[in-house]
Amino acid sequence: MTPSPPSRRAVLGWASAFVAPLALAGCQDAATPALQAAKPDTGPIAPGQPAFVLIKAPITRATRDLFIADVNTLLGRGAQEVQLLLDSPGGEVQAALDMIDYVDRTRQQRGTVFVTHNVGTVASAACYLFLTGQRRLSNERGVFLFHEAGLTISTAGRLPASELQEQLTQLRAYEPRFLSMLKERTRLSDTDARTFLRRTVVLNSSEALRDGITTATANFVPPANAPGFVIVTRPVAPPGTPPPAPRPGPPPG
Repeated sequence: MTPSPPSRRAVLGWASAFVAPLALAGCQDAATPALQAAKPDTGPIAPGQPAFVLIKAPITRATRDLFIADVNTLLGRGAQEVQLLLDSPGGEVQAALDMIDYVDRTRQQRGTVFVTHNVGTVASAACYLFLTGQRRLSNERGVFLFHEAGLTISTAGRLPASELQEQLTQLRAYEPRFLSMLKERTRLSDTDARTFLRRTVVLNSSEALRDGITTATANFVPPANAPGFVIVTRPVAPPGTPPPAPRPGPPPG
């Protein structure tokens, strides 16, 4: 029996710092990040050896592009399983949907196994990326935050009413996709899933397991020699700091 919504710590009217024209922003400012990545090695990946991608950044177009390039590189090196570690405040709706479509397509076409992990806080748009995992795990202190999507309204200039209405119409068009994911990939009823789209719902790891957001609770840290990538928000450097070295690209060929 699905627990009723009051058992979840849901509140109305939660305010957030929204980003991008269409965004599902999370519990912190999700401004477009400067991204950097670490690559432990470039050798072939042994059969059965999982690879990983850690995203500790907002979901933006830059995050999307790096994620897709990273997974493609790992697949090219022989990876058959990708562990996706998430600690993200959410971000742009379209960027998240592009990542979701890429994961689903790669799983269907190549048979790649994707395992998702909540290694901190997974919020708003990142929650739906988390749901792409065939296995979905959260560490014991993991937190999930679902809430209604919002629009960014720039304080510079004026936004015509017609443009605002167009943005709202586009925003509502995304909702059936998220509702379908909640109903098909969790144990939520239709009523409860709609609650996740209209109210702010905060879940700890036990509550997420109860609702089928996760399939297990397990603390996970990639081994030191695990093949993979790390996508993080780079701290703002003081003025005059030399730019970082270029990020390594995929091997030629």
